[in-house]
Order: sequence, then structure tokens, then C-alpha cells
Amino acid sequence: MSAKPGSLNWAIITGGIISALASVGLAAGLVVMLRGGLPQQVNSDGGSQDMPHIVVTPSDEGDEPVAEPAGVEADDGELHSAENHDVSYTLTADHYRRNKIEQLDAYGLKVQCNFDINYPQVSDDLEHAKKINRVLRRVARETAITYYDEPSAETVERFTSVVEDVDPGDVTEGADALLESTVDYAVTYNDENLLSVCYSDVYYLGSYALGFCSLRTVNINLKTGEVYELDDVLTVDEQIARSFVDNLVRTDGEDENGDGTIVDRECFTIALCGRDAFEQALQGTGELAGKRVVTCLFIDGNGQPNLGVTYWISGSRGFVRGWWDVTITDEQLETTRKDSTLWELLGK
Repeated sequence: MSAKPGSLNWAIITGGIISALASVGLAAGLVVMLRGGLPQQVNSDGGSQDMPHIVVTPSDEGDEPVAEPAGVEADDGELHSAENHDVSYTLTADHYRRNKIEQLDAYGLKVQCNFDINYPQVSDDLEHAKKINRVLRRVARETAITYYDEPSAETVERFTSVVEDVDPGDVTEGADALLESTVDYAVTYNDENLLSVCYSDVYYLGSYALGFCSLRTVNINLKTGEVYELDDVLTVDEQIARSFVDNLVRTDGEDENGDGTIVDRECFTIALCGRDAFEQALQGTGELAGKRVVTCLFIDGNGQPNLGVTYWISGSRGFVRGWWDVTITDEQLETTRKDSTLWELLGK
């Protein structure tokens, strides 16, 4: 599926940012940082060059994201809402907001805390509504929990080391650092038994010069409250990993030679780390796994499982942060599924 106007389907985060665009919404899976109004990549020598193949089309001011109907195809690094309203319960939007400078004793710093976190909640008529709603809220607030509510010693060390390099001009006057998280969500699948939700989180640590984006998901049994994680229900094998990288290269690469084909080196993300390293990470092995490449599962509007992948990758040509997704076919599922009630709920 091609990107809709108003969406960003690529992620390049650069240093030395003069201006930044963080377009977040149901149609924004990734964030593009701009320098001088143009997407750029950071070169190994500290210089930069324009990335003409990255097209940024901001939505018109005041436009609301348009939800896709049920039955959409994914595989494009965007969130697609496919909420089913013909159910016995109600889904309502809730949020967590915070916008103030605070003295955070864990860091010994005055921090500008900006949180705009959105998430769904189910109605109380479901037997396990309280548990379900706790999970939906917790996953949405993961960045806030990690860096604001309950920072560990490792988190404190990471955040304070970043702040050491912050230019005072990059943060709000009166603050030593910035902590910001903007989360939007899409209900990608729901019926009487199952709810699947995707969250897109664009967050900044220290200042607007250090931005990230990630995909997090919740798949939960509405009858029992059981949460289904990727590793509990599916094994990402070589075939799924290969199809993911093929899709990323084909969809987000550029036919530089004009010969009608796109190879790995023409996809910036894969060119940075190499196909083998990325495919290994998807399968849970290698240096990138769990640190630079993080996988998750969600169900799309067709009732098909999707592999979602957040990545933070750097190399000699620069660095990239973003997320992408690919549909897992029934054929792939036959050899990779684990024993789980999830597949019964989906009729698999």
C-alpha cells in the first residue's frame, strides 16, 4: 500500500538539527527529522547530504487522520485503524498529558516534561476490563514509565550522559533537558474475543536533537485477559525474516539505476547494517537483536498476524531510526506458529 498524503513512511534522525518535523497520527509510523527543511543523512565526516528519495508530505493544517476500513493491507510502516464497532463492548479514547518543567531528583536536573500519550480503554461490562485497561495504558506509557515514573540506575546513567552534550539553546529556558513522548494508537483488530492495538511513540531524550520512534503492540484475549506476545505464539524463522527485508527494500528503496529493480544497497536501512545482520536480528540472534532491532506482533484488519519491527541502526553512511511491518502469510504460519489460543480465536 502506498503512503497516503500526510504520512511519513521513513525515518532519518540527524544530528545538528535546525528544524524538526514530527508528524504523528494514525498514518505516521515513522518520524523524519529535517535540517534546513530538507531530509538529510549524516555522513561519517560530520557533513550531510540531501536525501532526495525521501518524500515528506505534511498534511494540511487542521486535517484529521482518516481511519482505514477493515480489510486493509499493511506492510507499509504505517498505522491503519480497522476498529470494529459492531461488538457488545465500547472502546473509548483516553490520554495522559503533562507539560511542565519539573525537578526530577533521580537525575538531579530540571527537565521539561512533555507527554501527550493516547490509548484506548474498554467498557466496564467486560469481566476483565480493569486488567485489560491497565495493560493498554501501561504499554502506551512505556517511555514515560521508563524515564519519568520509575527510572532505573541504568536509565539514569543513559539519560544524564546524553544531557552532558545538550546545547542550552536546544531546550526550554529554565530547563536543563527535555523528556518528551507523543503516542498515538490504532485499533488494528477487534471482535468479541480479541483486541489488537498498535502504538506509535515519537520521543526525545535530552533535547530535540536526539529523537526516536518505536512501535509497541498489545494483543489481548477479552474473555480471559491473557496477553499474547510475539515469542509466545510465533517463531520468526529465516523465511519470515527474508520476506520482511525483501518488503522493506522493495517498498522503501530507490531504483537508482532505473532498471526496474531495487537491490539491498539502494535501501538506506539495509545498506547500513547488511541483510544478514538484519535478518539474524529478526530471528533473535546477533548483535542487533533486542537492542537495535526489536520485534512485536499485531493483528491487522484482515485477521492476519503482522510482524512489526522497530530499529535503531547506524553505520559508516549515517544512521536511521524507525519502524516497519510485514504480513505473515498462512503458509508461513503453518511452520512457525506455537501452541496458543490466539490462533483459535482467529480461526487459524
